[in-house]
Amino acid sequence: MAAPNGVTSRGTSLCPFLQVICNFRGSVNQGLALEVGESVHILEKCEGWYRGFSTRKPHVKGVFPASYIHLKKAIVTNRG
Repeated sequence: MAAPNGVTSRGTSLCPFLQVICNFRGSVNQGLALEVGESVHILEKCEGWYRGFSTRKPHVKGVFPASYIHLKKAIVTNRG
């Protein structure tokens, strides 16, 4: 599966935010539990999985299936 625009295998240059479209219980090693409607930030992509964090709990990072999220258009202003 190709990464969303701006996402590379080692992170992102465009700060894409994706929206969760299916609940994920985090039932895998280092899995990140997510609920429908949450926004997530992607740090890495690996074979159908992403590593990142929910904007609700940015200090908690983990992995989740790429098929459970979709690209959410966002405009980032005042970076830094």
